[in-house]
Amino acid sequence: MTVSTAFGGMEKHTSNLAITLAERGNRVTIAQLNHDAFSSLGTLRRAGISIETIRLSADLNQLSFGECRTILRKWPSATCVFTKGWFPQGSVSFDLAARLTCRRYVTIEHLRAEPIPKSGRSRHFAGLIPGLGIWRYKKLISARLRAVGPYRVVCVSESVRSGLIEFCHFPERKLVTILNGVDTDEFVFNSGHRESIRRRLKISNGTLVFGFVGRISPMKNIEMAIRALRKLVNSEPGANTRFVVVGDGPSANVLRTMVSTLNLQDFVIFVGFSDRPEEYYSAFDVLLLPSLNEGLPLALLEAMASECCTIATAVGGIPEVISNPTLGWLVPSEDESRLVECMRMALHVDRNDLRAMGLRARQRVASTFSANQQFAELAASLEKWGD
Repeated sequence: MTVSTAFGGMEKHTSNLAITLAERGNRVTIAQLNHDAFSSLGTLRRAGISIETIRLSADLNQLSFGECRTILRKWPSATCVFTKGWFPQGSVSFDLAARLTCRRYVTIEHLRAEPIPKSGRSRHFAGLIPGLGIWRYKKLISARLRAVGPYRVVCVSESVRSGLIEFCHFPERKLVTILNGVDTDEFVFNSGHRESIRRRLKISNGTLVFGFVGRISPMKNIEMAIRALRKLVNSEPGANTRFVVVGDGPSANVLRTMVSTLNLQDFVIFVGFSDRPEEYYSAFDVLLLPSLNEGLPLALLEAMASECCTIATAVGGIPEVISNPTLGWLVPSEDESRLVECMRMALHVDRNDLRAMGLRARQRVASTFSANQQFAELAASLEKWGD
């Protein structure tokens, strides 16, 4: 069961898990709430997976317990797996309805929970007496209650797990870390794809290509990458570089306007959504991932498996993957100056050294983040919990 705005890493994870479960002999239905992210995926249909689109009368977090239970009564004997791209998705009412209606209820958390801010600005009696912070206590209680409904909470990285413990006070006994994984046979460097994509986009062989693949949303912070590119181009006259953005989402038009305003039309290429991202990774030299928050992004693993170097912010589970400087560049969150510095290093580094970094990145993913291993473990866990 998913809530979505566009097809991205969480949706790809859901598709891979559904296919793995189906291949193991399970009957699988993807219930998409108020969206159609999965309807056009032929791979799901061919695997015998049912796709149901459920139109809600309101946002999921606004539905009553009874309304949630009405939706879930279609699958009383099923293990309900709710994949969440953001911790607050759903509600306590939905969690309890799923726990009481379905055979087993499990959630998958794809993003690190964020700390609940202190409300210290609230004051009473003309500012003489500080507020009691009741708003914050309500938020803390609400977050803690989200642990009550699920039988287990699957975390896609240790960072996601630690965030739920630290900020939401989830009991450790309910939390299970099963890392994201990618198919290293599908995501592999292909010189033919590199040549064809660059030829299609009219990019010369000597050009250093920065790239992005994924949902174009504020959380991905692609605006910072575009501003950094502007600074790089201004400080490096004649810089032979391009930034290729593959994907779609709510911020796409904002980015196009920004590129036009900054006069970067000759340097930024918007491709739109592609169901063949593996071809683009081979065409990139460096993946840019300036996210504000992440769990363990599939785009990072896919790019590294494709021997593409990465410049990424050190948020969520990203440092768990880029565990040392020989695998890629880590940038503090929202540190635009450091991002520019790393992009400049990538522009001037010897191409053989860049290639060697990409090879090490692939080895890292193949050894720890293999899809066969991770999705088999997750599928086996869901089957065990459903018994």
